[in-house]
Amino acid sequence: EEALRLANQAVQATPESSPAMIHVLDTRAWVYYHMGRYNEAEKDAVDGERMAGNLLKEGLLFEEDIKDHYYHLGEIYRHLNKLELARQMFQKALRIDRNFNEALEGLRKLP
Repeated sequence: EEALRLANQAVQATPESSPAMIHVLDTRAWVYYHMGRYNEAEKDAVDGERMAGNLLKEGLLFEEDIKDHYYHLGEIYRHLNKLELARQMFQKALRIDRNFNEALEGLRKLP
């Protein structure tokens, strides 16, 4: 609960147009994930991924900066039984870092 309170404060304090918002949303998504609130986690993670995609296109962000976001979204999708989406996110993370152990383990957990 404390982590969620702090993550909510960070969301409120971070300008929506700031590249930092991607990381703030990812943090809150990961808190929701650990609380078992997967639908809320998915919303924040997808919003963050959408923002990241725009910043990547503009050259204001590097994929290396968001490999963890892809992994987190993969785990969220896995828990929501959206297995193909989970696979895609783990693979995105692995395209950035082929030795990303958590993403490799995520893929192994998929049927």
